[in-house]
Amino acid sequence: MRQLLISLGAAMAISTSVFSAIAASDPYIGEYVGNCEKAQCFIEITKKKGKNYHLRFTATDPMDTRKTLCKAEIPMKRDSLTFTAREQYADALVGEYKDDPLVWLLAFNNGSIHFYIENAPCGRFDMSGEYGAYGD
Repeated sequence: MRQLLISLGAAMAISTSVFSAIAASDPYIGEYVGNCEKAQCFIEITKKKGKNYHLRFTATDPMDTRKTLCKAEIPMKRDSLTFTAREQYADALVGEYKDDPLVWLLAFNNGSIHFYIENAPCGRFDMSGEYGAYGD
């Protein structure tokens, strides 16, 4: 029995460290927190197959984060992005949401992300802005 528990613990440690290593090597995967007026706003990014990602924006009550005020689910794809000859990004997440045909996200070396979205709020909340890494 003791050997079984040790084996199970080792397997869990290995699987956790493998997942952490994969997430650490991908600058987008993770949970982020940003400033929203009269709410706490979070973005969670998960990896799907290939270059596909899933972004979940959640605005919660500032006094009770279990109370969801708005939630948006946005499929994204990892790709390069070019606006002009001077404004080019080799690595970004891009997608669309509601009336905005181009929503995009950049990751920075300090662990933060910047989400760009125009005229497509989640309820009364503007989702655009900078988000810092949340959790571990």
